[in-house]
Amino acid sequence: MKVEKILELIEKLHWDTPQKVQEQAMKELTHMDDKYIYLLIFPNIGSDCWANAALVLKKIAYPRIKLVIPYLLEWIDDMNCPGALTIFELLLTVETKVLIPHIELLVSMSPNYYIEDNYGLERFIGKKNLKRDDFIQKDLYDKMKRLFSVV
Repeated sequence: MKVEKILELIEKLHWDTPQKVQEQAMKELTHMDDKYIYLLIFPNIGSDCWANAALVLKKIAYPRIKLVIPYLLEWIDDMNCPGALTIFELLLTVETKVLIPHIELLVSMSPNYYIEDNYGLERFIGKKNLKRDDFIQKDLYDKMKRLFSVV
């Protein structure tokens, strides 16, 4: 599928689009080439299509979404963001050993933001039941444990 077609289908994910058109667009988008999956991350046509974009990503599923995991972790920064709960559920299906390097990189790149202000990440770590032994950088886990209530 060409990029132009993918972008056209993403525009049809807008929640004001007739339901059948949205559903058909979501179905077609699940067949896109993996190298274009990133186009579903916060599509720049507005937040009105993010919830449906998240549903498409969930249907595409892991391991196909492996390359966009860092962006999916950022998506759950704000659990009120359209599609965040769907992305949260999708990330729960990813193997712990795959997630840990992405979580560690995210937290180590901006430790104050991701540790002090990220309830989505805090909630995710608790729900995924990530433990100190899962982490490569034990000091990051220790820091998160001091600041998070669920770790």
